[in-house]
Amino acid sequence: MKYHKTTKKEFNEFKKELSKWYSRLRLNRWEVIAVHDAIDGPYCACVDASPDSMSARITFNTHIATSAVYDGWVSDTARHEMFHLMLRMLGYISSQRWATEREYDEEEERIVLSLERAIS
Repeated sequence: MKYHKTTKKEFNEFKKELSKWYSRLRLNRWEVIAVHDAIDGPYCACVDASPDSMSARITFNTHIATSAVYDGWVSDTARHEMFHLMLRMLGYISSQRWATEREYDEEEERIVLSLERAIS
């Protein structure tokens, strides 16, 4: 498999797009840092988030499959990772024994409203 070494310019574009989607999706409850580092596996990026501390580390891979590179791939990757972050709390709530249906419904509603704002 052929690999593309991601550049500092691509990483800067990635951070800019993360910031755009952070605002559009109203993820201001989260403290987010972006890093440019190697990831095991075929991923362009990944999110490591802690709902307990509301902090997330989003890693932009240093090497990706050449087949993953196309016009707009950096922007699409940033949006994709921010969608993962948006859903992280819902997954966390649903995995907790103490979670109530109301808490789940409130988080789901927060996600729906964020998506409505982002899309309109």
